[in-house]
Formats: sequence, C-alpha cells, structure tokens
Amino acid sequence: MTKDIKAFGFIILYLLIFTALFFLVSPGYTDDVDEEDRTDSSLVFLLPKEIIDSYFPQSGMYFIPEDRSYSSLIQRAQNYEKRNNFRRASKCYFLAYKKVQNTKKAPYIRFKQSTLIDKLDASIAGLKEILEKYPSFPFIDAVRFELAIRLYMKNDYESAVIFLKEIENHEKSESLLFTPYVYTFLGIISSALNNFTQAVEYYYSSLDILAVHGTPRKELLVMRNYLEISRAMIELKEYDHIADLLRRIMGSSSSGLFKQEALLLLAQYYRDTGDETMAYSAYLKLIQGFPESIFILKAEDNLEELSVADTEAELLQISGVFDESLLSGTYKIGNEAESVTVSREMQEDSPERYTGGYFIQLGSFSEEKNAENLILILREQGFPAFSMKASVDNKKMFRVRVGSLATLREAEEIMQSLISFGYQGYIVREK
Repeated sequence: MTKDIKAFGFIILYLLIFTALFFLVSPGYTDDVDEEDRTDSSLVFLLPKEIIDSYFPQSGMYFIPEDRSYSSLIQRAQNYEKRNNFRRASKCYFLAYKKVQNTKKAPYIRFKQSTLIDKLDASIAGLKEILEKYPSFPFIDAVRFELAIRLYMKNDYESAVIFLKEIENHEKSESLLFTPYVYTFLGIISSALNNFTQAVEYYYSSLDILAVHGTPRKELLVMRNYLEISRAMIELKEYDHIADLLRRIMGSSSSGLFKQEALLLLAQYYRDTGDETMAYSAYLKLIQGFPESIFILKAEDNLEELSVADTEAELLQISGVFDESLLSGTYKIGNEAESVTVSREMQEDSPERYTGGYFIQLGSFSEEKNAENLILILREQGFPAFSMKASVDNKKMFRVRVGSLATLREAEEIMQSLISFGYQGYIVREK
C-alpha cells in the first residue's frame, strides 16, 4: 500500500514538472517580456473593430466554433481577456488549439491566440503556422494583414510588403475589404523607406477605392491618407496647395487627433517655407486649442525655437475649411475649383440641416465644448451627429442630435444601434 502511494506521488510530481516545463518552453509564455517587444495596436492605420467583426461576426473579436473538447478552456480564456490578463488567456487558447490541431477548427483558435501573444517573434510564428498548415482558412487575408503589422513593427519592411501584396492579389477578384488598408499600409512603409513619391501613389490608390466602395469608419482612413499625402509632399518639398489641403483636413475631419496632426504639419510647412509668423500661430493654436494633445511637447519645443511675438491677429489666420469632397475621398490636390467648399461654422448652423425628417436627440449642454466632444465620439462611431443652438429659460443650450432620417422606422433602427453603444435618447420630428 505504501509503495502504491509513493508511486502515485511520483506520478503527480512528474506531471507537475512536465506542466511547468510546458509553460516555460511554449511560445509566448516566458516571463522576461521586454516592453519594446510587446505587440502594439496603437498604429492609426490598422483595421477598425467593425471590419474585424465583419469577418468574425459572432463575437466581439474572433469567432471560434463551439466544441466540447475545448469549450471550458475557451471560456476561461475569455474570462481572462475581460480582466485584461492576456498572458493567461493566450495560454488557455493555446491549450484549446492543441486539442483540435490539424482540424478545420484549429486556425480560428490559433489566430486568436497568436494575436494575444506579447512576444512579436512568437506571434509571427503562430500566424505563419496558420498560413502553412491551414491555407484554406476562410480569413487568411486577416492572418496576412496581422502578420504584416508585426513584421512592420520589427522593421522587416520587405517581408511585410510581400504579405500585403498577397492580399492585394487575392482580393482582385473578391470584395475589396482589405485592399484600401493595404494601400495605406504600403504607403506608410514607402514613407519609412524615404520613397515619398511611391507613398503618395499608394495613398491615392487607397482613396480611389474608398471613393467608390464604402467601408466602416471610412472617414478615418480617408483622412489618414490625406494627412500622409501632406506629410510626404512636405518631405518632397512640393509645397503647392499643401497649406490648402491641411486647412481642409482641419475643417472637415471629425477626429480631434487628425485636426491636431494637420495643425502640426501646417506649422512644419510654414517653417520650411520661411514663414515663421504663421508657423508660430499654428503651434500656438495647437497648444491653446488642444491642451491635452499628445503633440503638445513637440509644439512647445518648436515654438521656443521661433523668435516671433504672440499676437491674436496672427492666431486668427489659422482656420479650417469644410470640404465635402475630402470626406468622400474624391478631393485631388490642385482641384480646388471643383470642390464644394463652405465654412464649418456655416455647415453646422445652417437651418436646413435641422428641418425635415426624424432626429434622435442625445443630450443638451450649456457648454459648447461638451457638445462638440460628444459629436466627435458619435461621428467616429459612424453616426451622423451635429449640434444645434437653442434657448431654454433664456439660457443658450447646445443640443446634440443624430439625423436627419427619412422615416420613423429608420430612426428607430438607429436608436437601437445607439442603445447598443450605451446611449440614451429620444426621437423627435421636425417639419
């Protein structure tokens, strides 16, 4: 009996040691993770969540087919994800993957697990394994795109381009879901290699597709392309029309971040062309208008290098211009005469914008800035939001609405979408 207990004890000890070794040698599970080697999802040009959901529609991120053999592991992994414990989540996904390796269900789990690994090399290895073992995986282009991101982060531009080109070739006869993002990505890689002429060509290729094909959060990718065109043209010292384009970005984009980038580039343009007074004004407008901006330190440092007196008159010269063609992606540098241009203030305050049809009112603010902040968030989520002035008890108020919508049914559908995002509001009709 004693021998049996000892033997059982040795078996348990052996299993514990084996398990510990498994986690130590498995890719992505080491404890010595350098901060610089973590995967980074902050790159602006990456796929928005709506596109990821369009090919993994049955979950928040990636759809994994149900299977009893690993369902408990998947549940544990998802619970870890909710607590932002991605390392433990990755371990559970990897164990689930091992249970169904070489089956049709395997690449779904391996894909999810590979994007959670915080070591770039391990993440790249997992994604490459999917390409090699599961070439018929329905979302193979998503694998290629995620792989290109990680290779770019390792400065392996040549390999990243190879996978992006594979997506381009694959989608020639399919829907162009990834292709506009691919062209923007190729443009950014070209810029990193100082090939700015080629970069501009890629950005315009992306815009040509976006002008015809809709895509979730289209405006963000359109504006990113125009910003990168401006940046590349400044590097090429081709200054004609750049200031005009940057002002249009400032006046047309609903993204505060893009407005700030446009101001920073506008200041650089003025410095490069010798107009320090206007450069000073652009830096000052960025600092005063966006005190929490991530570009503040850079603007302040550059401001100190300029020997220009601060004057409100100069500051007022830096203003944005609204251009509908910029939002649609059809604007071309030098074609200002063909653009329909109005001031942002005129576009927001036009009475025609508020009359006729159904609207969803989401809030009423005494501070205009609070209304503008909500509008920016709503627009980035894809809702046509705007503000209108109103007087309540002799006090000026700013109402935030979404619309206009042609029918009550359409308004109710949008209302449900807003509720799913956590908003509360009510439908109103204006005649």
